Amino acid sequence: MYLDLRVGESVQLGDAQITLTAKSGQRARLVVRAPHQMKVAYPKSTPAGAGHQGHRTQMNERDGLLRQFAMAFDGGAEKDKHLAREAIASFNMRNPDNRILPTHLAQSISAWKARQIGAQTHPDADVTH
Repeated sequence: MYLDLRVGESVQLGDAQITLTAKSGQRARLVVRAPHQMKVAYPKSTPAGAGHQGHRTQMNERDGLLRQFAMAFDGGAEKDKHLAREAIASFNMRNPDNRILPTHLAQSISAWKARQIGAQTHPDADVTH
């Protein structure tokens, strides 16, 4: 079976709902909502099986999700907010020892707003990080 999905679209497979949340080049980010008893096998290229490089990839994904969340809550559409929450929920399910907590989300919003204020007072500053 082959399925073509656009970003934001979902497919139901048994008890699991799979949503395509982002795509870039050869990689895609999927949110899988499935019962806890359902076993999910990860490809070797994911952080779960990639060793030290996987940890770096996991931290990059975590930072990206925090940035995505802050941007969505700083004026994004409801759909963007929903997608950010789903992506974070998926990350937390896959990484129980490195969960994104509500305090992290609040800090990311504060940091994002501070960078935006800095950009207004110093227009030549790089605020993308």
